Order: sequence, then C-alpha cells, then structure tokens
Amino acid sequence: MIGNKCSDKKSAKKTIDDKKIKETKDRQDLEEQEMQVREYIPCPVEVTLSIISGKWKGIILYRLLDKTMRFNELKKTMPNITCRTLTLQLRQLEEDGIIKRTVFPQVPPRVDYELTPLGKSMSPIIQSIRSWGIDYQKNVLHQMVN
Repeated sequence: MIGNKCSDKKSAKKTIDDKKIKETKDRQDLEEQEMQVREYIPCPVEVTLSIISGKWKGIILYRLLDKTMRFNELKKTMPNITCRTLTLQLRQLEEDGIIKRTVFPQVPPRVDYELTPLGKSMSPIIQSIRSWGIDYQKNVLHQMVN
C-alpha cells in the first residue's frame, strides 16, 4: 500500500520542527542554569561549613592546631575513625588548602600533616566550637542527668 506523500512530508516536517523546538528549549534551559550558577554567591557561613563539615574534620583541625602530626598519631587521638575515613578527610582538607601533607622519602614512609596559614586562621573558629562544647557539656548534659 502506498502512503499519502503529502501527509508523510508533513509528519517528517513536524518531527523535525519538534526536534528543533526541543533543542532550543534545552539550550535555553542550559543557559538559564548557567546564569543562575554565575549569579549565585554562597553565604560565607555556607562556605565555611562546607570546608569543615563532616564528623571528623573539626576534630582533625583541633588536633593539628598546636602541632604537626603523623597519620597514626592522628588516628590514635580518634579511635572511632576508620583509616579510610581519616584518609578521605585529610585529602579533602588538603584539597581545600587547610592542611599541608609532607611526605619524607624514607623507609618506612613518613607523612606529616600540619595546618597551612589558611588552616591556622581557622583557630578562633575551632576554639569557639571547643568552648561551646565545654559549656554544653557542663550545662545541658548536667541538667539531663539531674
């Protein structure tokens, strides 16, 4: 059976037009998303929390406030952290420029972790978190027990 050539051409043209409309809409959506990303300026608190978020990062920073430590030294101060988690958290802090990782070419390998100047600038934040935690333990937890 031979189809109607006119309706076949109309159908093909409609399909092509639909594709063009979809491509244009997709391009507009992408441009709109890119504009939103360019216009979005994160809150400074959001930026800070994104760097120190996670169960262990604050503790790692606290441990490194006063001294350089090796991996196993850090691990011993946080017995509940897994080696994998500690490694990941250290890498993230290094990527954010908060800590410096120094590898010494010796056998067995020695790796030291210390705060960068940027990391040291977080000292007041970490100390404030510590002070708040002490107050919370004294006041709120004491009330819960009594």
